[in-house]
Amino acid sequence: MTACRPSWLFLFTGRSLLNQPQTHIAGDTLTFTEQFADYPASDGWAAKWYLLGTNPVNYTADVDGDAFTWTITAAQTAAWPAGQYKSFIRLTKGVEAHTLNESFVTVKLNVATVGTGYDPRSDLRIMYDSVKEAVKKLSSKEVLSYSVVTPAGSQRSVTYKDLPELITQMHSLARSVRIEERELGIARGKKGGKIVVSMDPTL
Repeated sequence: MTACRPSWLFLFTGRSLLNQPQTHIAGDTLTFTEQFADYPASDGWAAKWYLLGTNPVNYTADVDGDAFTWTITAAQTAAWPAGQYKSFIRLTKGVEAHTLNESFVTVKLNVATVGTGYDPRSDLRIMYDSVKEAVKKLSSKEVLSYSVVTPAGSQRSVTYKDLPELITQMHSLARSVRIEERELGIARGKKGGKIVVSMDPTL
């Protein structure tokens, strides 16, 4: 299990101090406990943790005194595709319900299933790197044509006459990559999302 934020000696009214994971490796067991001052488990409240992504899932907590504990097996998390997810906890008691602790979780690739040829870059980063390299090689006339990656993941051949379009696309992709990497920084707890993942001056 990946590290979670520590619990200190007090609770906020109505919500816990967010012990949900910020990152987790698919295929690893996940265990965490949350406690809500206004919604104690001992008073009949039930809790579910929701993980929203391509295939949304939710898990019911076990009652642990006034707190709620989730234990999600390695087999269950192995089914989570790597990527960024939104998470929250839904507390219910009869007809009453409350949604708390909205957050983001970055699920990392299951290290036990990584095969040869794995590329850790995002799709946006792969496209950006491809277009940037094409601009570099075509501008210098190092090559007469170059293959770039398309949004569909296929290859497209470009030549010197495509440079104006490629330069525009490169700057557009640079902005998208910057946003993506800043959002990833926020999900990992970086304040304000001001994170420099690459020293690339284009970004």
